[in-house]
Amino acid sequence: TNITWSKANRTARTIFKDKSGNEINLVPGRTWIEILPLGNKVTYEI
Repeated sequence: TNITWSKANRTARTIFKDKSGNEINLVPGRTWIEILPLGNKVTYEI
């Protein structure tokens, strides 16, 4: 998924947006975010 992120300052919350510019709302709790170089293949299992 292509997303962008921004922070107003060092202590501000991180804001994630989708490719259309809509904010992605994350539920409170543990969230894992992985940043990979372009072109990497990702697989996952549930």
